[in-house]
Amino acid sequence: MKHLICALLLATFPLAVTGAVPEGGWYFNPAEPGRGFNIEIQGRTLFMAGFLYDAAGNPIWFVSGGPMSSDHTYSGAAFQTANGQPLGGSNRLPTSVPFGNAVVTFLTPTGANITVNGFSFTVTREIFGFDPAALYPGTWILTHTPTVSGGLCGQESVGVEQATVLVVDGSGNFFQMDDQFPTLLQTSGTIATNGSVTFTEYGDTLRPPLQPPNHYTCPAGSGSGTMTGLNTGSGNWSQGGSAGTFTLTRR
Repeated sequence: MKHLICALLLATFPLAVTGAVPEGGWYFNPAEPGRGFNIEIQGRTLFMAGFLYDAAGNPIWFVSGGPMSSDHTYSGAAFQTANGQPLGGSNRLPTSVPFGNAVVTFLTPTGANITVNGFSFTVTREIFGFDPAALYPGTWILTHTPTVSGGLCGQESVGVEQATVLVVDGSGNFFQMDDQFPTLLQTSGTIATNGSVTFTEYGDTLRPPLQPPNHYTCPAGSGSGTMTGLNTGSGNWSQGGSAGTFTLTRR
């Protein structure tokens, strides 16, 4: 087993980063307990171990790993393992036989579609220690990183982070007022008890209709993601033809 894992992890390749980086961890579908996947991503290589059962109820452990085909997709051969090292006793090498093919497509940093031998599963990363009853009051930093510049809200600098300080109240809500019109909202959103993050950026939609010459007419935008821990979250946003990733960090 050790030799198989090492062989799978030794493959390397150039990885182009175009969006939020997928996160390693334990993935499963809460509505379908009894089947799960452990995914490890190190630099340019993905390794996955799957834990499931056959039609007769016998446990199956399979592994797959190697170079990712993009920053959010992987496809490779899968191998079933058995007869490996027992808990105690003398060492013995496991047997491994071809199991088929595994495909992983990350839809968000913590959500993926996994297809094994034609069977597809939608899974999310389990956040251990997450208390669904706990809210997130306090000061947070919302950091935007543009990956596409559309220009309707001013020229975004791709790859340049833009940080905003937010105060989250006891209900998980946050907002920021407009710098030029302090009585109008610029951003508002919510960190929900299920760990989801959503927000709206209002652009010029709430401002008075008369604007200075050459002022951009910026439409409303939005962002959505998930909390990846008690102090961090991440996701994607878009506004006025621009788009990118965001992180939310407790200050």
